Amino acid sequence: CRTLFPNYFSRPFTQYQKDFWEWGWKVESDTYHRPRVECEPRGVGKSTNAEALVVNLIARKKRRMVGYVSLDETKATKHFETIKSMLESDKLLEYYPHCKPQVQKLKDTAAQWSREAIVTESGAMIVPLTLLGSSRGWKSSTGDRFDVLVLDDIDKLGQSPDFTAKLIEMLKGEILAAGNDTTLVIMPQNLIYR
Repeated sequence: CRTLFPNYFSRPFTQYQKDFWEWGWKVESDTYHRPRVECEPRGVGKSTNAEALVVNLIARKKRRMVGYVSLDETKATKHFETIKSMLESDKLLEYYPHCKPQVQKLKDTAAQWSREAIVTESGAMIVPLTLLGSSRGWKSSTGDRFDVLVLDDIDKLGQSPDFTAKLIEMLKGEILAAGNDTTLVIMPQNLIYR
């Protein structure tokens, strides 16, 4: 991280960040790993580490279909742009040329929504999804299921318990169902509700 992305990783890792990366380096293709919830204080790089792990998994060819889920379009776009920027890094592409990204427009079969996605030269895809948007019912035209789901910035302060319950139902019924038995689930999140 510090070699390829010094602008994102300028400080030494904390112990929980080291633990996260030790876990992340053990992720293998087509293998079940328990979901990983990273619940640390604000401002310690939870999202940055999750975004970099997505790039890492694609670079090492351990995963290839990523759904990056946020509450709304603004947050989803922020994560999309960071991952795209990491994949465009000259240093990264020097070691992993198959990661060269291209933005592609996706549409569902009924043309009810469209969405930009990142597609790498090796065919890996990162699709930003929103819980409050129309893209959460996204389905691959080839029938591929997500092998990574990152649930990042999926709630906010001040939302009601009813709204939280609705989000949990969406996650269970629509988002997690878009994966399979070996889908890697990562949730970097501030502690809002115990």
